[in-house]
Amino acid sequence: MVERKEQEHLLRSAARRQLLRGEIDRRQFMTRSIAAGLGLAGASVVANYGSGSAFAQERPLTPTFYQWIEDLHPSIPQ
Repeated sequence: MVERKEQEHLLRSAARRQLLRGEIDRRQFMTRSIAAGLGLAGASVVANYGSGSAFAQERPLTPTFYQWIEDLHPSIPQ
């Protein structure tokens, strides 16, 4: 987690320097900052949980419905 924060800080600092030098505008700065944060967050999720489990075919798909959905749509089979 600390490493991700450091990487995010480095990317934001680089974007800030570009903004101050006039190489990018405010919109590009905000877009890059948000993308850096989200990208690193996504990378950490994949690193922690792996991407293979999403494609696992160990068991059949079991849809789950909340009670209010069943109340509104009584035609859903039990």
